[in-house]
Amino acid sequence: MTETRIGGDQSDFGATLWSVVLRAQDSAAPDRRAALDQLVRAYWKPVYFFVRRRGHDVETAKDYTQGFFAAFLEKDFLSAVDRSRGRFKSFVLAALQHFLSKEYDRERALKRGGGVKTFALEFDGREIEPAHSETPEKAFARSWATILVGRVMERYRAECRERGADKAAEALKLHLDGKAYAEVSASLGVSVKDVTNWLHRGRQRLRELTEEEVRPTVASEDDLRQELRDILEML
Repeated sequence: MTETRIGGDQSDFGATLWSVVLRAQDSAAPDRRAALDQLVRAYWKPVYFFVRRRGHDVETAKDYTQGFFAAFLEKDFLSAVDRSRGRFKSFVLAALQHFLSKEYDRERALKRGGGVKTFALEFDGREIEPAHSETPEKAFARSWATILVGRVMERYRAECRERGADKAAEALKLHLDGKAYAEVSASLGVSVKDVTNWLHRGRQRLRELTEEEVRPTVASEDDLRQELRDILEML
């Protein structure tokens, strides 16, 4: 898949997901709208990919993405969210499938938005094409995994910057891009031993950060392990 931007970059979301959901569920919360906007920004891209793989063209996919989130806000979908029931990602996907089953008329999808911009999704003309071999469900899951791993890498790079270890972060990036230890060593002008130590610690830290991102989105340790397996499979 080629990257796209609709409504800007992703918000910092995973580590506080359930606190965001709880605020969004509370109609009396003063920051409810901000919480709803945060949920929308975090999930627009997987939703868009899913709709595209359902066979809709770019413009129709935009309309359905906008329509889904308008309905998501207006119909109070979050009142049905129960953290003990499993993975929040699965809830979003089920809600989307239910929405699409009732919204295949494009005019109704446009009407759903009421002509009012209820959230900030601005399509900038550089929308993407999901891989044709993927099912809609896999396109959704891969997008979610890619966004999550991107957040993890940003957190790891920030940690490295704070301790003056930028080369350790770059070494991990190069290795994940397919570079061998010796190639990373030559690129950064450091010893292979340094690279080996950095990569060992880096992979361990990525695992920890990934678990931190995923744990607030699941109900149990079993769900956590399954979500981590799903991320590895998707990427």
